[in-house]
Formats: sequence, C-alpha cells, structure tokens
Amino acid sequence: MRFDPRPVAAQFWRLAGTDESFPRNLQSAVSLALPLTIVYLPALSPSAVERWLSHRGLSWTIRADNRALRGCLVAQRGHGFLFADGTMPPDEARLTIGHETAHFLRHYLNPRQLAVERLGEGILSVLDGDRQPTPAERLNGVLRGCPVGRCMRLLDRDADGLPAGATQEAETEADLIAFELLAPSALVLVTTKPGESRRNTLVSKFGLPRWAAEAWRGWLDSLDRGDPLIRGLRLATGSK
Repeated sequence: MRFDPRPVAAQFWRLAGTDESFPRNLQSAVSLALPLTIVYLPALSPSAVERWLSHRGLSWTIRADNRALRGCLVAQRGHGFLFADGTMPPDEARLTIGHETAHFLRHYLNPRQLAVERLGEGILSVLDGDRQPTPAERLNGVLRGCPVGRCMRLLDRDADGLPAGATQEAETEADLIAFELLAPSALVLVTTKPGESRRNTLVSKFGLPRWAAEAWRGWLDSLDRGDPLIRGLRLATGSK
C-alpha cells in the first residue's frame, strides 16, 4: 500500500492552527506549528551549515560529501534548524521548506513522540545520543513498534549521486507531504481536470516548480475510484 501524505499534512495544519492562501510559502505556519527555525544561507552546503552552527556555539558534524544543497535539516532534543539555499527562486524555496518540514514532522518529531508515549521519558536520553539503549529497551522498542536509536541520516548518496534504500523512501515521503502541504489533493482534485491542465494549475495557482507539478499531477491522476476520500469528493461535487 503506497504512502498517503494527507494525514501528516493535516497534522501540520492542525498544529499551525491557521491556513494560508495560495501560493503558500509555509514560513509563518512552520513557526506556529513546530519548534523549527528556518535559516536561509547562500551557497548552501554541509560545511556552510556546520560553520553557521559553530558561529553560534553549536558543534555539529554532518557526515556527508560537501556538495551543493537545496535544503538541510538539523534536529536535536526536539528542536530543529531548517536550512534552505537563499538563492533559489520562490517556487523551489517553498517546495524545499515543505520538504524539510515534512522530514522534521514525519521522520523526526512523530517517531520521537511515539517512542516517549510507548517507552517513557527515559528513552529521550537515547534518542538525543546521550547514551546507548539497553538490551531491554531495544527489545521493548521492537515489540512496541518503535525501534530506538538516533534519527536517520538522509544526506547519504550512492556513486551516482542518488539516494537509496530507506533514504529514498524517506525522500519520496517528504516530497509527497510537501506537495500535499502546498497543493492539497482534495482541492486540486475537485477544481482541476487530469492531465496537462492540472499540471499548469499546479504551477500557476499553487506555485509548484514545473517538475514538481508534473510529479504531483501524475500521483493525483493515478488515484482510482477506490480511494474513499476521492470517491466522497466526487459524490459531494457531483463529478464523475
């Protein structure tokens, strides 16, 4: 069963307690919803992030090749810094903010909160890297569906410069959540028709980069009538 980004996007807007007009930039909503600070840096790279943190008394090593980045997330002890390349055009910037916000919520904050709910506050010292989990904590985490350990690294790439395995899965999920945050599927599906016109609207109204609009259009076009939300939307609007 493929990943559904709608619950995570809905969670974000509940936390924000507000909505945004289109095209959304997400910055104000992020500040309301999450303990996440957005930082724009020119020529973003792992070394640029390390320098920025170091100048503020925060020692952090990013174990990845020093290459150009559109976005980067650093999270620790329940808080995070979302770094974005300040030279990007607005459409790429809003998508990058959505993508990194999705990582923070889906791959960092939610698993952290689940671990605390199921294993207790004591597990925070493991999640924050202060100590290793005990054998009992490891077993308990597996049995309760929340394996314990430090948050995954998602900057690793293969010889071709592409993510692989769990990293690829996480990146795909973050993209889909970002698309849903910026161009909600429920609204897009009832106000656009499949194909090129939908893609064009995703660009013109919702502010997605063209490549992202094509990817999100393809995902939305592929939703079949078996999807309960889409079926309900069609019935409610009288569309076929």
